[in-house]
Amino acid sequence: MDENHPALRGKNLVYKSFLKSGRLPAAENHGTAVAILLIGRKLPNYGGGLLPGAKLYAANIFERRNGKDVGNLAAMIRAVDWLVTQGVQVANLSIAGQDNVIMRLAIKRSLEKGILLVAAAGNNGAGAPPAWPAAHPDTFSVTAIDDSMHLYQFANQGKYIDFAAPGVNIPTDTPNGLMAQSGTSFAAPFITAMVGLHLKAGFKLDPDLIRRSMQRYSTDLGLAGKDDLFGWGLVRLRPAC
Repeated sequence: MDENHPALRGKNLVYKSFLKSGRLPAAENHGTAVAILLIGRKLPNYGGGLLPGAKLYAANIFERRNGKDVGNLAAMIRAVDWLVTQGVQVANLSIAGQDNVIMRLAIKRSLEKGILLVAAAGNNGAGAPPAWPAAHPDTFSVTAIDDSMHLYQFANQGKYIDFAAPGVNIPTDTPNGLMAQSGTSFAAPFITAMVGLHLKAGFKLDPDLIRRSMQRYSTDLGLAGKDDLFGWGLVRLRPAC
């Protein structure tokens, strides 16, 4: 992540990499874009982040390996332990991978320490297996929709989908200038912000309680009730008029 990006300068941001010495970090673009979407300051060409007054702890667990950007699960465990010591209450996980023992351990540690997890549903299409950590039943799993309420064409589908949020052609100021980004990674911050607003409003650190509140204010987009494409639907701060 580029801490010195103009949209992040002066923001309440703490960044730390959990890759071991000698590991090549992944490209900065993705993490920078997510951070800007969450807390970025206003620029002439950018309206600002979802939670401009929040403090963001950004943990890097991605490395460049065999020509690809991949997550390092050992680094994820170290990152979780760090987030716990910093008193983080909600974590935005704009990542998606396969189910495995280390991933489950990281999720278990987070939940036991009272960190609410919001995770991207994945961008591998309708026939893809469930993406982790979003597929864990205690996370808030987020899919992406466009401004016409249509599902993002590459979004994963399945019973684990909880909520939908904007995630297609989302404008964010990247290191390469203002760009429209698409994917469930860019939908997750909207639900992270929603969870954060619940906590600020005095809700207990209880994922089930917050989930029920968000269900109440969701606009159903697919089949009646929870479905495999949109989950409970698009969450709004208050019911649509």
